[in-house]
Amino acid sequence: MQSEIKSQIIWFARHLDDPKLDAERKARERKWIDDTGSPTPDGVYLAVALWDQLGTRSCFRGV
Repeated sequence: MQSEIKSQIIWFARHLDDPKLDAERKARERKWIDDTGSPTPDGVYLAVALWDQLGTRSCFRGV
């Protein structure tokens, strides 16, 4: 589960700025992952919010 959360955080961080910049560094700067690479509570909150949004978009795809 930790790796799925981290992947979601990195995916989101990659879309914030220039995609050539290190997404993991961006996530660390925003305190979404800690120095060991583990998701922080804020990072978990972000990942859950992104998953909730993804589910909502899926519900309305056929509308």
